[in-house]
Amino acid sequence: LSLTLTGRGKDEKRIPMCGIPFHASEGYVSKLVQRGHKVAICEQIESDEDESKGPTKREVVRIITPGTVQFNTVLVESDTNYLAALVKHGKNFGLSFIDISTGEFKCEVFSSFDHVLNEIARIDPKEILISEGFSETIPKKTVVSFIPYQINQAADYLKKYFNVKDLKVFEIHDYQVAFPAMVGILEYVEFTQKGKVDQINSCKPAKIAEVCKLDEGVLKHLDLFSKGGLFDFLNYTKTSMGSRLLKQWLKYPLIEINDIYSR
Repeated sequence: LSLTLTGRGKDEKRIPMCGIPFHASEGYVSKLVQRGHKVAICEQIESDEDESKGPTKREVVRIITPGTVQFNTVLVESDTNYLAALVKHGKNFGLSFIDISTGEFKCEVFSSFDHVLNEIARIDPKEILISEGFSETIPKKTVVSFIPYQINQAADYLKKYFNVKDLKVFEIHDYQVAFPAMVGILEYVEFTQKGKVDQINSCKPAKIAEVCKLDEGVLKHLDLFSKGGLFDFLNYTKTSMGSRLLKQWLKYPLIEINDIYSR
């Protein structure tokens, strides 16, 4: 990475130290995260005016991982950056995914692992949380294992987190298999960000059944997002938010004719 380290003293008396200049951190963090590494941000939390006390106190204030990057650090604002979580309950699979920069938080339940793989290909998460004991093979991603809650415990956690009495308010009450995956995401985000993220204040079902099913092979064949592809041809959006929405529309084509005409 060609890190330029901070130091004390000048010229031949200069002693290299193990920090990097604050203003240079984003470039280094970006390189590391893009290679799949996690980066712990450690900051000085007390004054160093009185050097007689010894080393000043420092703490890890945030952990940046591929799936928890936010716009103000590494991301380009027109990109989505999903963190996904996956659990299995009986023969069904629960999937949840979040973009912590925008607060977009969704869940879905699948009866087939092939459908899970197709959806993972479509949302293209940068990091996937997998429940312990999950035996199916996940495509090569940055994968983290977690211990899932029971479904009823996860439901209680979600109600407390969002301060609601009933999860029907988010229309996710029929997606219970995905609840442990949702909790896994919320706990992971809270751990890496050292606290709750304000913009994560709701969740909703992905409603995959209401859009056209595109498998991984079709997505690759259509080449929607390559340079000069359909997205480049259509993208006259004026804002980053509009650009992200257009990408969503291309990934999830509608199937109801009235909705298509409306769009």
